[in-house]
Amino acid sequence: MSFLSALLILLKTDNPQNNSETDDEYVKGLQRTIRSIKENRELEREFMSWEDIRRDARLEGILEGRRKSVMDFLEELGIVPEDIKNRIMSETDEDILKLMSKAAFKATSFEEFRDKISDL
Repeated sequence: MSFLSALLILLKTDNPQNNSETDDEYVKGLQRTIRSIKENRELEREFMSWEDIRRDARLEGILEGRRKSVMDFLEELGIVPEDIKNRIMSETDEDILKLMSKAAFKATSFEEFRDKISDL
């Protein structure tokens, strides 16, 4: 099998195990690299698609904005206690942050806020 044929099969199938009949050392090297990447989760994360990266960055931006709005509302009550601040900053669920934002907007004290989010 020629280099070009082996490479085209490798690219078409995206499965290096299907191409074991090639004699081309370069293609065999590509096969080993692909296998290594697929077996190594750390390397796989480095090769995330741009779409995944953009989606993750967008979600993180949304979460940061939600956290900031909760903190802004609570800062109207004074210096936000560390336990509340840590709870807000560690939250990764957008829906819970929305509920926290509503609770912070309506709260007249930190204790009231704590009570409103205790079940979240």
